[in-house]
Amino acid sequence: MPNPPKPTFEESYDLIRIQVEKRRAKWTLSSINWLDFDDIAQIIYAHIHKKWHLWDHTRPLAPWVSRVTSNQISNLIKTHYSNFSRPCLHCPAYEGENLCSVYEIQCVKCPLYEYWVKSRQAAYNIKITLPIDTHANEVENKTAENVNIEKGVQEMHREIEKALKPIEWSIYKCIYINHLSDRDTATKLGYKTSGESREAGYRTIAAAKKKIIQVATKIAYSGDIEF
Repeated sequence: MPNPPKPTFEESYDLIRIQVEKRRAKWTLSSINWLDFDDIAQIIYAHIHKKWHLWDHTRPLAPWVSRVTSNQISNLIKTHYSNFSRPCLHCPAYEGENLCSVYEIQCVKCPLYEYWVKSRQAAYNIKITLPIDTHANEVENKTAENVNIEKGVQEMHREIEKALKPIEWSIYKCIYINHLSDRDTATKLGYKTSGESREAGYRTIAAAKKKIIQVATKIAYSGDIEF
């Protein structure tokens, strides 16, 4: 029996709205007092509409919308905090507050801090009305609790497999999952030497790797993989 036609975004809006509203509690950044969840919801609706073609309508809609929504919230948090915050917060020398194990305190003696003062501090002060340090539970700790690298990697593998031809997927598994070298991959797949100055199967593997990188980049930047 053939699958029913894919519903439009407009036809599915009520279900989408319910799933987005379930994530309202995740937006707890009170320091961004000019951007509330209703604004965030509009951004998410626009993103889902733009990515509508990526939803496989043979699978339930709710989990896909939930994943996209969570990813968008995470991306917005990073955009409004991490992109403009002091580099010290991610530095191995950071010792909390304004302390530094190299320069004792965070100051322009550090070239990274000096660059931040000159190029990003003004934008940071505009975007953030309260210090990021007081919102650890909202930003760093909260996002870290929800990170599941292994789940995200496995989902990435599945999406890449869908986009690749069988031979490209075989090469992908050898190089990026089993961590074989190009030569070992060629040997495993039975490729012949293409010339005295060439590695075994050089052209086939090189072409496949180029395609794999293009596919992986597109999937990664789609924002639909949840880590």
